Amino acid sequence: MAILGEWVDLLSGPTSIEDLTLWGRVSDRLMQALAGQSQLRRLELKWGPYTDLAPIGQMADLEELVLGGASAVTDLRPLARLSQLKVLDVENGRRVLDYSPLGGIPSLRRLAVGPSISGSRTDAESVEFLRTLPDLDAVCWDPRVRSLDYSPFLTLTNASMIALRGQKGMTPSLADLEWALPGMQAHAAEVADEQWVLHSHDGSVAVLDTDITGRRAFREPTEQERETILTTPFATKTDEWEDELRGAISGTTIRTLGSTARTRTEKFWVRVESPERADQHPLPLHREHIVGKFAFVGSAEGPLLIWDSPIASEDDPTSIHAFFTGNVDAATSRPEPEAVDDDDYYDYEDCVSLSPARALVRVEGTLRERVVLVDLERASPGGTWSAIVAAFTQFGGEIVAGPELGPNTIPHLPTVEPVFWIRRRSNEPEGSYLSRYGASPQH
Repeated sequence: MAILGEWVDLLSGPTSIEDLTLWGRVSDRLMQALAGQSQLRRLELKWGPYTDLAPIGQMADLEELVLGGASAVTDLRPLARLSQLKVLDVENGRRVLDYSPLGGIPSLRRLAVGPSISGSRTDAESVEFLRTLPDLDAVCWDPRVRSLDYSPFLTLTNASMIALRGQKGMTPSLADLEWALPGMQAHAAEVADEQWVLHSHDGSVAVLDTDITGRRAFREPTEQERETILTTPFATKTDEWEDELRGAISGTTIRTLGSTARTRTEKFWVRVESPERADQHPLPLHREHIVGKFAFVGSAEGPLLIWDSPIASEDDPTSIHAFFTGNVDAATSRPEPEAVDDDDYYDYEDCVSLSPARALVRVEGTLRERVVLVDLERASPGGTWSAIVAAFTQFGGEIVAGPELGPNTIPHLPTVEPVFWIRRRSNEPEGSYLSRYGASPQH
């Protein structure tokens, strides 16, 4: 609530912000604070549950508006006052039935109305409002139209792109609309050009394509396509891979703590400091506490020890194990990869792909927490788990808990990214939680 109050205080007064994206939860309280930001030219809301759009209606200079997570919105009338609005995107507007207020925005050039967040379709009473917007250049329309009358789309003959999802019983039909509207023809041609080749583990190949009805469907590749597919590797060397780190590197791992009412999340952020990288930037720690740092050095190809720290002693060793293995995001096992012919499918020498793992290790009677980055892509078939264990033991000691794998792989060493995180459900106070590692919060 303190963070929300700070944002409300900031936005309630005058600012010079012209482009604002609110990534967090936007309540009506925060929405009301936006009323004073009449100078905004672009506003993007990622999540609700805001209900009242009246404050947005006061933004006379607004040119682009993204209403993400608009599940609680029922009335679009305030938007009719936005005389400069050119781009409007409404996402998850499942309670909006009346889109007629949009007809009062003649400046509108691009309109997108998408499905609900679950992918299910929303509804609209009608699309008559389109008749007053002949200058629309791009339209993406997903809702079902209850009147079944889609004829207002026929007025959009000048639109360069129209993506329309039809419904049973609609008039005119989807085919008739496509015949009449160049924008729908352009979109259909663009979709038709998109194809995806899918390789199965048994060696079979299929193509995901668009059939004559405009639906996505799998098909067998033609002989010419099959010849091309079989002579093209899954991945080819790119300029980005050329820039990947090689050889000796060093840097710092910073452990941070973030908390909510029910969870505690620790993250390990890697910052490569040598060799110096052109795209280096500060750690994006936001509201998180810094609870520890560790300097690492090693080979970019791994295994790379990025965290090694003693754990504060406890009277009951089982509590350490229970606490250590409580990561709700980590995987404790992973299916072994199918054996593949490296020469035919993937040039591993051109790409470093590291996986993060964490274990509790005993070294000369002391329990230590370790996090390593290890290249599991080069592990022999059936030897993935052995490769993880070897990555820990090569730095000394014996594993007494774990290893647990992080939920992601790292295609290249990042400038600053959380390479491993530990999220636990916990009702413990933050201070008690930190004391398990003998750490104290630092900002």
